[in-house]
Amino acid sequence: MTAYRTCARDWSTTSPASTPPAPMPRPLSELAVPLSPVGWLADGLFLIAHDDVTGGLRVPARTVGRGLAAAMLADLAFVGAVAVAASGSVVTGTAAPGVVDAWGRTVLRWIDTDPPHPPAAWVERLAGHAYRSVADRLTVAGVVRPRTVRRWLRRETAYLPVDTNVAA
Repeated sequence: MTAYRTCARDWSTTSPASTPPAPMPRPLSELAVPLSPVGWLADGLFLIAHDDVTGGLRVPARTVGRGLAAAMLADLAFVGAVAVAASGSVVTGTAAPGVVDAWGRTVLRWIDTDPPHPPAAWVERLAGHAYRSVADRLTVAGVVRPRTVRRWLRRETAYLPVDTNVAA
């Protein structure tokens, strides 16, 4: 027969030994880390969506396109090039001219010339263009290299990473 003893401790409070010590403040240089190894959130998402060795997509292309479009809008919002107005529509912001690349300037022109749309509508509109533009940007930067793969009756482009450590 097993005898259990009752404990008189009040478990609603934590004991001093179980509380973790307060973390030490870190230097400011350690806190300033880039969004991804290549700089932009969309670039990092592109590398995550592709296999590190074969360069093939890990998720469906339509999903990657929407994710990249949302990441590109987030990148533009991060640098201050776009903002969401009180009405819920995307408007151009006040970014420094050299911060945004050619594709970003194209998106900003679209936002200026079109009637106001919410962010979800812009994600849908940019989804078809985002994959190719990020792939071209990473190819020019030397992060990936395109390779055409023939599968049955169609051709697909796989983006092989130049350095698998950066892609991983």
